[in-house]
Amino acid sequence: MQNYQKILLAIIATTVFVIGSIHIYLNFFLEEKLQERGIKKINAATDNAYNIEVGDLDLHIFSRQLSISTIRMTKKENSKTTDLHLTLDEFNISGINLTNLLFRNELTTQEVNIVNPKVYLSANRKSSSSKKIEWRKLSESLSETALKVLDNIFISEFNIKGLSVNNTRTDLSPEPNLSISNCNVALSNISIDSTSLTDDHIVPAESIEVTAQNVRWQTPTKLYDISAKQFQFSSSDSMLEVNSLSVLPKFEKGAFSKQVGHEIDRINLFVHQIKGVQINIDQANSGEGISAGLISIENADLDIYRDKRRSAPATSNKPLPKEVIQEIPFPVSFDSIRISKSNIRYSERVQNADKAGYIEFANLSAGFSNFNNIESRWKTHTPTLFAETMVMNKARLNVQFKFFMADNKNRQEIKGTLQPMKMQPLNHILEPIAFVRIDRGKILGLDFDMNLSENHAGGTLTLQYKDLKVSLLDDEGAGENFGDKAKSLLANTFKIKSENKGEKPRVSQVDFKRIKDKSVFNYWWKSLLSGLKESIGL
Repeated sequence: MQNYQKILLAIIATTVFVIGSIHIYLNFFLEEKLQERGIKKINAATDNAYNIEVGDLDLHIFSRQLSISTIRMTKKENSKTTDLHLTLDEFNISGINLTNLLFRNELTTQEVNIVNPKVYLSANRKSSSSKKIEWRKLSESLSETALKVLDNIFISEFNIKGLSVNNTRTDLSPEPNLSISNCNVALSNISIDSTSLTDDHIVPAESIEVTAQNVRWQTPTKLYDISAKQFQFSSSDSMLEVNSLSVLPKFEKGAFSKQVGHEIDRINLFVHQIKGVQINIDQANSGEGISAGLISIENADLDIYRDKRRSAPATSNKPLPKEVIQEIPFPVSFDSIRISKSNIRYSERVQNADKAGYIEFANLSAGFSNFNNIESRWKTHTPTLFAETMVMNKARLNVQFKFFMADNKNRQEIKGTLQPMKMQPLNHILEPIAFVRIDRGKILGLDFDMNLSENHAGGTLTLQYKDLKVSLLDDEGAGENFGDKAKSLLANTFKIKSENKGEKPRVSQVDFKRIKDKSVFNYWWKSLLSGLKESIGL
């Protein structure tokens, strides 16, 4: 071997040895320094309220990667802050700009991955108030905390995989107030610096992708569990999807109103799918409200039960549709809401009845256009609801509702038609609630046109029918005794009009004064009932 070759090999070997030694030294030195510095910064940002444990930290300078095996964060015993318990299996960063990190206290990186984080949060009633969350202020608070650790943050891709959350409230049951078993979050181009504190965006990222499994929320009233099997949101596709949504009461029918202390609607709801498309992502991320082109609701089953054997609730003005829409705490605008393949069942149990009466609306299809609470649009975009359904699965009912938001009298317009059907299926609601049985009769058609203001309903109704015969029942058990038979005979002979048909059928007047402490559904039904009663002679 020539001398120059030996010299060259010696230089190469020395260079490799020096670089390797520097690499090993810097790795160990920087790993310890980064770990110590990171814990110190987090403690300062959280007012030293938490114990922080960090597992093995591996820094690879040449590949610019940092990985931590485990992280654990728990509240200190004497701390008065929120009870937080956080663990995660892996924390990986790749593509780190080490110069910016070490000398400028800036995190600039290509990708961050957080694997299997588990968050347990417990708060008292005061800190988990039911007041609406101010998302912009919450975002600012989180950004301020992050900037106490680092001066600037830019991350090209940020991923959370396998997130689980359990949030409890000390004033509620031991069951979680909010729980998520498996959630994945992907954010792109996150930028947090001093200017982001005054930026309009709630999430400081260009795109947001979220999928979550088994989301469950217990209402503050402790009356319902609301859950969804799957939740998916994509800002790139402007899409939101919720699958297998359920609202389940936590008490059986007999115990529900007893728990509340007065009569109240008990709701049981299941929706196969809710999907929103053409969502305005920038508007939502700026906290300016929610708007979408279409919200579709498929295969919904709604069961409403009211036990009227309990005392009535304290008198209060129940809101009308305009007021409900106005009270949504943020701007909302949907071009269209569509409901398909759905069913509604309303049942009611009254005093002295041995069972509940019910009415069913099957195979419901509906479209709600111009749903919005934006005052500047009310004169030109009137919220309108069209619905088509089968009453007791026997006859088709078509109804149109218009809610005149610009009208200061809370005016509504309701028009509808019902196809021919036998009357006997209506006994399912008439016998247990009104103690009236229809022995025979057939509806030939029903048309109604009602105008409802804040205080009074008027309009016209035409019920065409034939061969009507009724029996008045004993309200002490819905049986029929001799006195009831006599009353039924007199009613059918002298009062009840057995038919209304022909080319010029009787037109009845709708005339009802609103009972303000009853729901809007009561207002609609009693207004319609006023015309039905006049038509048949009650």
